[in-house]
Amino acid sequence: GVALAGVSAVSFAGEFGNGVNLQPSYYNNGNVDMGWSLMKSKGNIKSVRIEIEPGKETQGKTWIAQAKSNGYTVIATYHKSSVLGSDSASELSTAGTWWKNNYSNLAAAGSIFVNVMNEWGSHNITSDAYASAYNTAISSVRSKYSGRIVIDIPGWGQETATAAAAIKGLGGTKINDTYIVPSIHAYPGAWNQGKNAWLAKSVVDDLGSAGRGVVVDVFGICRS
Repeated sequence: GVALAGVSAVSFAGEFGNGVNLQPSYYNNGNVDMGWSLMKSKGNIKSVRIEIEPGKETQGKTWIAQAKSNGYTVIATYHKSSVLGSDSASELSTAGTWWKNNYSNLAAAGSIFVNVMNEWGSHNITSDAYASAYNTAISSVRSKYSGRIVIDIPGWGQETATAAAAIKGLGGTKINDTYIVPSIHAYPGAWNQGKNAWLAKSVVDDLGSAGRGVVVDVFGICRS
């Protein structure tokens, strides 16, 4: 099958609309045709989520400028492909510092929403460890950015109960910032270990109970 990834970008307080996920960091050294004309032919696309690898900041600014000039809302994501699913708090702290150092320059190309880091946290991370690490990273982001922050839930975007517990402080440590929205990454075969079940609406409701809304930030479908 062919994997089709996108931003569901569920409308959240009027801030996000349906959209697509873009991965220009990984092809032709970032010098890619972003397909704006194709996207503009699909009128329901309102947002783009742009994955920016560390070291691609200059190109990231260009990608953002292109997206804004074509009329799209932008969710910009720190994406370090070598550490997806990592439980290393230092890696998430590095992401927060990256935003502290690069937000102003990137946002000079046009307004963006910050997605702190792509898919940090494994299926096994505790809600306390997740909340504690995000509190540190978010404090760095907040030194430069006051808008809504998108945070990927752990387990490659699938451990809804862990994220909900971190937001509510059920394990003892709570994500302090309230101007956030957790994001789910949903793919065929996406497994929610905490619920011992495939990712489904019933487990997504965990996040609804946390009171911060939810965005399906990346999804994939397969077709033959």
